[in-house]
Amino acid sequence: MAMAKSPARRRSLLSTLMVMTAEFKMILLIRKADESAGAEHLNKAIGATDARGAKSDEDVATSVL
Repeated sequence: MAMAKSPARRRSLLSTLMVMTAEFKMILLIRKADESAGAEHLNKAIGATDARGAKSDEDVATSVL
């Protein structure tokens, strides 16, 4: 990777890299939150219950439709 010769160009590249890194971290955090909470929200949305009073797959499928 070629180094930028001017200090302004270096600052610009560093700034761009920092913004891209921050955006990437945000995407990872959002994905992690979606994965951990997604199943719970989906179950609440379709009215599914836990193992103590679990609905049948057909009941869950019809409640989604």
